Amino acid sequence: MEPKMKYFFLHVSKTAGTSLRNALREKLPPDEFLIVEGAPSRETVREILEGADLNKIRLIGGHIPNWTFEESANCTGQSWVKFAVLREPFDRLLSLYHYLSASDHPAHACFKGLSIAEFCEFASSGQRPDLNMCYSFSPTGSYDEAHKVILDQNIAIYTIKDLENLFKNLRWKLKIPLAMRFDNKSKKTIDVKDVHTLNTSFLEEDIKLYKAAEENEFSKIRTGPIEKIFSELCIKYKENINKRLKPRISAR
Repeated sequence: MEPKMKYFFLHVSKTAGTSLRNALREKLPPDEFLIVEGAPSRETVREILEGADLNKIRLIGGHIPNWTFEESANCTGQSWVKFAVLREPFDRLLSLYHYLSASDHPAHACFKGLSIAEFCEFASSGQRPDLNMCYSFSPTGSYDEAHKVILDQNIAIYTIKDLENLFKNLRWKLKIPLAMRFDNKSKKTIDVKDVHTLNTSFLEEDIKLYKAAEENEFSKIRTGPIEKIFSELCIKYKENINKRLKPRISAR
């Protein structure tokens, strides 16, 4: 691995990020992997980064919006390869609702005991923009801004359908035996056939972002920091094989 290449895993909630974090935690030495717990402020993130030994750390992960991390990381003089995972918005909604309405965390008290309809009304009120995936890339939660940030900052975007590829790429890039896994699964007890009756206006920006990911609008980024090198090596490997086989074929 290149000495100066460091990775930031932008953990969007309820997108299988816990599974990835746990897998990385098991395989990377503690001084090479930093998990930022909770949803820390910019000041806290800055303090954590300034207090960490960034010469050793290879990967940072956490529920840190990109704009918070960017502002804090700039103070360290380091450059980061960023990646994130997105999930189909309605599927994520059900998982997010189940998790937050049953959570005993003080920060989730406002969701405790809400029905799915009440949860959607609250989310659509705009009081908690952090419930949206777009918020992880833009403080306004706007799709247009999130889309621009992803392209401008070369953030590699995967969907849960691509999770196996992400595990494979990280396994190769970090040179660790990283096995795909699924932890922290939420039980979906809501009848999805009634989802059309809910106020899901707050999902509009996320739906556009996920559609862009599914339509491979970010595929050029995906072939950048993590996958491009692997692809180039595969091409070189095939070229070398062909060079070795060519004399044998000619001899025949």
